[in-house]
Amino acid sequence: MAVAARGDEDPVIRYREHAPHPALRPLVECYWSVRGAVVDRVSHRVLPDGCLDLLFDLSSGAADPMPGQPEAAVVGFMTRPLPVGYRGEVELFAVRFRPGRAAGVLGVDTHELTDRVEALDDVWGHEGRTLFERLVAAPTTTDMRARVLDAALLSRLEDGRAATDVLMVEAVSRIVRSGGRVRIGDLARSLGISRRQLERRFPATVGASPKTAARVVRFRRVVDALHARPTDSLSMLALRQGFADQAHMTREFKAFAGRSPGAYRMERLG
Repeated sequence: MAVAARGDEDPVIRYREHAPHPALRPLVECYWSVRGAVVDRVSHRVLPDGCLDLLFDLSSGAADPMPGQPEAAVVGFMTRPLPVGYRGEVELFAVRFRPGRAAGVLGVDTHELTDRVEALDDVWGHEGRTLFERLVAAPTTTDMRARVLDAALLSRLEDGRAATDVLMVEAVSRIVRSGGRVRIGDLARSLGISRRQLERRFPATVGASPKTAARVVRFRRVVDALHARPTDSLSMLALRQGFADQAHMTREFKAFAGRSPGAYRMERLG
């Protein structure tokens, strides 16, 4: 999840991605930031991406990306669009975890966070508030803020608080590598467990069922393809992404984006 959509950038809102410490790269896809200023509120919808995020609003609540959102928040696995907006000075900094890797770092059953935005204080207690305060106090350079996050996450990694279900991490990795096309029964057999065991253990680590995770991965492939090849026909796109037909792709896309691929392309790409 990124409060500024990847690949879409408003002229006055700058979205950037930043590398974490090398030791964190197996866990963290990237840090990301949004900075800028808007006179009138700008709104859009963030689409599911299969990741969980830690989101810090460093603009003293002025940006108000999600009304009522805590200054330091955990954004769970999303299965539907998340409405967001900006106003005034915007200063956001965030962590995007790789699929399946947030559970160990957060120390929670991530299925409890699905389609929710929760205060980091409620997940990490005083440690969450302290991390937010350190980010606020840090120099406003990206590098210094990234180092604050590095220190906090490395601390949890080094003292053993980032333990996770390794087999379920491998399961979601295989789903991602397959582009969401792997059959769940085949996946379970390749892992040496039953389908029932996979479906029981998977949500706590990833935040959704194996089938839903695979559908989101496939959906994101379509989104990326719409940006990369905007002139391709939707029927050709459906064929390339392994859907039975264009109607099947459209149904799946609308389930996660709230609109058809054609409407999304017109809205985002013109």
